[in-house]
Amino acid sequence: MTKLTKQTSDFVTAPNLRGPALMGSTFSLVHCRMSPTSSPGRYRMARGWVGLFAMALTLSACATPISVIQVDSQTAQRALTRNVLSAGEPSPFSQIVLNRANLCERFAEDPEAALWTLHAEVVSGRQDENQLFALAELSFLHAERTKSQPHYLAAALYAYAFLFPPPGTPTADPYDPRFRDAADLYNRALTAALRSPDGTFGDFRDAVLPLPFGEMAIAFDPAQLTWLDRRLTDFVSVADVEVKGLGTDIAAPAWGRPSPRPRWPAPRGRVSTSRSG
Repeated sequence: MTKLTKQTSDFVTAPNLRGPALMGSTFSLVHCRMSPTSSPGRYRMARGWVGLFAMALTLSACATPISVIQVDSQTAQRALTRNVLSAGEPSPFSQIVLNRANLCERFAEDPEAALWTLHAEVVSGRQDENQLFALAELSFLHAERTKSQPHYLAAALYAYAFLFPPPGTPTADPYDPRFRDAADLYNRALTAALRSPDGTFGDFRDAVLPLPFGEMAIAFDPAQLTWLDRRLTDFVSVADVEVKGLGTDIAAPAWGRPSPRPRWPAPRGRVSTSRSG
């Protein structure tokens, strides 16, 4: 009980209430005014709860109603497998991380600040693979929106760290849908990070590439571009082209990003025995 003055009436407080019944609203303290002549005890408490119930009804009327509907198997599968690569928006796994960290609005308004907050948590060791996957997916989403190669490269590194944790750390569960998503994120992010300045071809060379949190040195052996008597050049990502006119599109899942192999003509005076594959 709290006395305002000697002449004023008493106030009663209701305990904190949390839960879905209040549609996400949280009440820390509710004051219900009582009549100075009202009897003590149960009557006062009943009046307090009536006021609290009325307030809950008022606030819940403004909230989005919750409903459950039956959907077909295709719709359910699309919802379960939705991610930044298939839908252009974060997967439910990354949304959960943003919600728990209270970063949803911040990511919408200042993505780089939100990514830095998650990065700092992971580097400090206070977070686990859930944040690593979210960093990979959210960095890729930000890179897609801004065409930022540093964030493409960061997405590839986060995805790699999720798939191949340090020794002594539990590895990702292959039955976890994020395992395949992380492999795809790594492939697509690395491809985008290593594109030429005009974004047309892969740019494979020794380089020091910037990251949002530092830089990364890449060593590349140019001899790997030589195949028989040809020099491979102008690499493009097969995942970014559409082939028409063939009856069957045969693809094998693998680690890395497949690229066709355009070749320079063979030097004069030599006959090339190689064939296009």
